[in-house]
Amino acid sequence: MTTTFTPAIPNTNASALTKKRRIAFASYVDENYLPGFLVLLRSLALSNPGVCEDFVVLYDDLRPASVAKIRALHPRIVLQRVNDTHYDSYVKGDQDNYLVRKAYFILDVFRLREYDTIITLDTDMVVLGGLGELLELREGLAAVPQFFYGQHKLNSGLLVIQKEYLSDEFCAKIDKTGRNGEYELDKHDQGILNAVLDGDFVRLDAKYNFVKRRLSGDLPVPEETKILHFTGRHKPWQGGESGYAQAEDRWREFDMNDADFHAAYFASSGGLHHDLVVHFGAPHVKRTGDVEIARKVAA
Repeated sequence: MTTTFTPAIPNTNASALTKKRRIAFASYVDENYLPGFLVLLRSLALSNPGVCEDFVVLYDDLRPASVAKIRALHPRIVLQRVNDTHYDSYVKGDQDNYLVRKAYFILDVFRLREYDTIITLDTDMVVLGGLGELLELREGLAAVPQFFYGQHKLNSGLLVIQKEYLSDEFCAKIDKTGRNGEYELDKHDQGILNAVLDGDFVRLDAKYNFVKRRLSGDLPVPEETKILHFTGRHKPWQGGESGYAQAEDRWREFDMNDADFHAAYFASSGGLHHDLVVHFGAPHVKRTGDVEIARKVAA
């Protein structure tokens, strides 16, 4: 899959210059979920060391220091402020709960027009394996079906969205459903998408959005899991939840300082992406004086 190894080129010209698909990851991030997002970025780099696509950060209240932490973990961060007032007209289960209000902001991803494929990731996820199969998808809107509701409804924690859905027409369907309230109000953005799609989505294997609830009773994380999703109120960076110690241990593998992260990246097996080598290598060399890494950065 050659797309994952294309050089970093400014957004406006990449498609015209390379004649290749534009692929991006995207997440909505705020100060409360920033610790989870930083772990997500580290896990993505360490589990997919040869992948470096744009990462669109949808935000509304990030502080400059928080943005700096994010940029330190990825060389192709694209900041996109959400149109938060747009969702005030949506019917919601609790209009006054700020977390409920923010749950809709990820829907701004459908208003992006410069990409052929966008992969959304919730900030309470950790990437444990290769995502090549997702990067190669070319049709439809793909997601993992909900754990408790069978095959008809999707879990919106991970979406693989193709360009046909990144359109004014699809956004109009989202807005219509949000404003008339004909969806599961307690499911927020996920409820709207399920109402709009009505089961018409590409089913992905559960390994790409393996929800924590599958591991109740402190079960180990299956080896084939690609993305582990810490659904529910209790997040690992907030102290976690009893009965999920082995799952939370996998999350903590990526809760590390910059020095350990850079060292872990250069110890990764497989090809390293040149943009990540430069981005992580320069501070690593400055800190350690590592001659071998300096040669890689220079090359």
